[in-house]
Amino acid sequence: MGLIYVFVGCIFLLNPSYTLIDVLPDAVGLIFIMYGISKLADLDPHMAEAMRKTRWAFYVALGKLVCMGLVGVFDSTMIITLSLAFGVLECIFLVPAMTGIFGGIEAVMMRSSEKYLPPERDVKTLTAVFLIIRAAGSFVPDMTAMLAETAGGDVTSSPTDAGRISLILNVLFAAITLAVGIVWLVGAAKAVRRFNADAEMNEFLKARYKSEILENGDVMLRRKVGRFTLITSLGCLIFITFRVNSLFFMPEFLFGAAALVALVFAKEYGLDKKTRALAAAFTAVGAADYAANIVYSLRYGDLIYPFGIDGFAPFYAAVIASSVAAYALFILLMRKLTAVLRRMTHDSVGLRGAYTDERRKDIDAERAKKISNKLTATDVIAYFYAAIGVAVKVLMPFAEAIWLVKFAAGIVLFVQFAAVTREISNEASNAL
Repeated sequence: MGLIYVFVGCIFLLNPSYTLIDVLPDAVGLIFIMYGISKLADLDPHMAEAMRKTRWAFYVALGKLVCMGLVGVFDSTMIITLSLAFGVLECIFLVPAMTGIFGGIEAVMMRSSEKYLPPERDVKTLTAVFLIIRAAGSFVPDMTAMLAETAGGDVTSSPTDAGRISLILNVLFAAITLAVGIVWLVGAAKAVRRFNADAEMNEFLKARYKSEILENGDVMLRRKVGRFTLITSLGCLIFITFRVNSLFFMPEFLFGAAALVALVFAKEYGLDKKTRALAAAFTAVGAADYAANIVYSLRYGDLIYPFGIDGFAPFYAAVIASSVAAYALFILLMRKLTAVLRRMTHDSVGLRGAYTDERRKDIDAERAKKISNKLTATDVIAYFYAAIGVAVKVLMPFAEAIWLVKFAAGIVLFVQFAAVTREISNEASNAL
């Protein structure tokens, strides 16, 4: 039933966090975990609730991953503050999610297995203890050192003393986290192994999943639409580009990679070879454009009117050409993706069964038309965003703050795309 992926995800949660630094990102591990419990979440209400909580924990982990990429931008006080915030959020969201998953596994076994026996070890309690210690280890050492150095608002110890306190506490928390984490990981492995070892129960659950989920068109529609809209919406976050010390962050070409993944999850809606080819082409050309933009930022990002520098003109022309090519592909890709969303809208809008009278059909047709108009507006906003993206590249030598226009346009594009895809996802869910 896929629980082996839960164990793989737990490996990503094992490593200690140092402030915002997480060597094995939690966001990646939670993706594995959500995939691992997805089948059981369709069959069991406890696992469905655990899936909901895990999604919220994933958003927290994703925010931490973004902040980790910007750790060089923040000062030490901001890093400690963010570490405290994410540590608290992990206790609020991640702990209930993971304890709910292991509790859900036991609940499924209790109801579905004739051979069920209570586990020897309470994995739920061990999970909570480990995750709380891990969260505390990300901010307690440096916060303690800062308080020791600036107690009462005055410096009371030397930076060397504060550094020693931070080092000792970080090593201590890392050792405790790893020790408890290994015990927890062994317990998680045993829970997964106990579940997988009951072949009769697994066959029963697989038969249920086939009859109740795979052969249920409405459920599968909700899943395809939900995954496609979620992944593409998150991909649109990348268009909120910002600049720090002349360097641009949030590489737009990753939207192409997100589109490829979304098309795979969309099943028959994403089989069009041209759409997949456009997503791959945008990823490749966009990556080249992003690399050229980084080089431009390093060479000329702090300069206004750098036309007199040797080699600037041809490099500037190449940057603009790569930008035009990337945004042209982006427009074509976005048109294909909104075409997929139109097909999903057609299949999702409306009630099923006995409620398909003429009045209901008229209401559904009007609803589908409104969503289609919003998708057309999304296409138009994408055209404007692409035009602004090229214009920003052209005007970079003339105005240092011109990137703010693109930043604002990216917010508009993300909000519009997220809003309309949310509506389509809700329609697919309401069809059940």
